[in-house]
Amino acid sequence: MFQTTGFSPETGLVEVGQLPSTHPIAMGLGGKELTKETARSLSLGTVLELSEDATLTLDYFELPSETALRCQATYL
Repeated sequence: MFQTTGFSPETGLVEVGQLPSTHPIAMGLGGKELTKETARSLSLGTVLELSEDATLTLDYFELPSETALRCQATYL
């Protein structure tokens, strides 16, 4: 379990933690055992040296996020 201290304007300092999805508290809030996931992503990039003192980099990322896991803090 990861735990740290956060700040909420309403309550001040609060303990913030992440529980495994199978922890009883997480399961009580709808957590389920994680399953294997697959994903496809696309990334392209190039570097152009315009002069000895100037470099231009261009990057493109396409990361579908419909099923991505996210961390979200909830202050109680």
